Amino acid sequence: MLQAAGTDAYEGAHFWLYCGGQDHDGQTCRDMEKMERFIVSHGGTVDAFNEYPQGGHGIFSTVNPGNGRSNTELAAMLDYIDSIGNER
Repeated sequence: MLQAAGTDAYEGAHFWLYCGGQDHDGQTCRDMEKMERFIVSHGGTVDAFNEYPQGGHGIFSTVNPGNGRSNTELAAMLDYIDSIGNER
């Protein structure tokens, strides 16, 4: 359970976070902000936190080149994945 996790539970782990501002009327982004603080307080590193105010639930379903919405966040995620294993 996360509440019982030690302060080093995420030591050495890196995270890329995303939330859509329209998901649950913004609640998902507020929850993601809490998760970011939790990750950091337990030794992890949040390399990027991408908030897309017009996005909904799911980066693949609400942010993609074919639906007319910005794909900046999706491109950022793919760039991040490509960078894994390289110097951060």
